[in-house]
Amino acid sequence: MTLINIINILRNTRTRMGLTQREIAHKIGKGETYISRIEHGRGSFSTKSVGQLARALGYRIELKLVPVKCDLCPTVKEPFIDGDSGFLCSVCFSKHNKKARKK
Repeated sequence: MTLINIINILRNTRTRMGLTQREIAHKIGKGETYISRIEHGRGSFSTKSVGQLARALGYRIELKLVPVKCDLCPTVKEPFIDGDSGFLCSVCFSKHNKKARKK
């Protein structure tokens, strides 16, 4: 789920609860324009800002760090980014580059 998806859920939750941007802004000690900028993805805001908004609406945001799997084999190894092939482990990366050099 992207940050934009989370923001959309929070905006929909706020409107379902019948809260205005002004009311939710007051709850977290910010201005109405602050909430508007977050909800419309304008300006810069942090996950901390979105977290404050989430808490005021009865949610919390959890971030997870998960290992990336190689796109060509089922193993979880150190990924290399190759623009054409996505994430490749070191073994598949080497094989892919050897094939590319032979062409």
